[in-house]
Amino acid sequence: MALANCKRCGRLYNKINSFVESCTVCIKEDDEKFFQVRDYLQEQRRATMYEVSDATGVDVSLIIRFIREGRITTVDNPNLNFPCDSCGTPIQQDRYCKPCKDKLQKGLSSTREALRQPESTGKKHDYFHKRDR
Repeated sequence: MALANCKRCGRLYNKINSFVESCTVCIKEDDEKFFQVRDYLQEQRRATMYEVSDATGVDVSLIIRFIREGRITTVDNPNLNFPCDSCGTPIQQDRYCKPCKDKLQKGLSSTREALRQPESTGKKHDYFHKRDR
């Protein structure tokens, strides 16, 4: 039996699953808030994120977490937009908009290529050969 502290409230709880980082009290509170949001969205499919938050009293960040976890779908709720983590453009899924994803992917690809190419001086990259010293 592994004990852990809840990431939200600090209570000790029995950590059965490595993915769950909250105690049963906080999980129950989240579930109640989820049902409030879900029930509101069944009646108000065109509501924005802020309208849902105002009507239910559930923080926008929690609603976004429900979307990212797949508990709430934006397909049936076209106005549930939240900001891209990089540029702030309204999006309905993931963490980044398409242009930011492309920019990150391009940067990662160019870094990967730079690390694969030996330097013009013939020296080995320090990243891969620290053990050789």
